[in-house]
Amino acid sequence: MKKLSIIFTVLLAFTALAFAGCGKSQTKINISRENLDLVAEGKTLTLDLTGIPSTGYEWTCETDNKDLLIEKSHETKEPEGDSSKPMVGTSVTEHYTFEVSGSGEARLTAKYARSWEESPDDIEHVFIVTIEDGEITMVSEEGEPTIDELMSEAMTVPESSVTESEAL
Repeated sequence: MKKLSIIFTVLLAFTALAFAGCGKSQTKINISRENLDLVAEGKTLTLDLTGIPSTGYEWTCETDNKDLLIEKSHETKEPEGDSSKPMVGTSVTEHYTFEVSGSGEARLTAKYARSWEESPDDIEHVFIVTIEDGEITMVSEEGEPTIDELMSEAMTVPESSVTESEAL
């Protein structure tokens, strides 16, 4: 009996040591839409936006809280091939990299538009980025239901349409 107790204690100690190095796991978030790919993990959020600049449309990104969501880089990636001959109608990818700090929420707005006119063809995506202790914990698109809202809706039991008189 004493041997079993010692073995159990040793196993418990090894298990505790094995998990002691396991810190908080990072959340990886991927959001893909037509012409848009967002990846958020740890302190970094990247946003790839594809467009055709020869049409006059261009992507712009803005954040409402530059202290929480900090733009680190923005580059235009041309398609691979002969770059000495730019072709009309060729798509390019605008690649943005952001880093986060602190805690709170920041709105990131990506807009595809012509700078000189407003059109019904303009595209706008607004993302709410939730940051806790310098780590991205959630990204949701404005107007899209969150996981919590979807779960709450799934758990709601609809009221019965049967009246008391029909039930009798």
